Amino acid sequence: MSVSEILEGQNLTHRQMGAIMVGWLVLVTVVSVGLLVYTYLNYA
Repeated sequence: MSVSEILEGQNLTHRQMGAIMVGWLVLVTVVSVGLLVYTYLNYA
């Protein structure tokens, strides 16, 4: 199953889709900030 098929499935409610989107945003933010801090500490 592709991601689009899962997102378009009848199983997910709007609340669940919102939670998934927020979760991805938090994950991406944490990873990007972590990489910035990591590189800053190594090359500062």
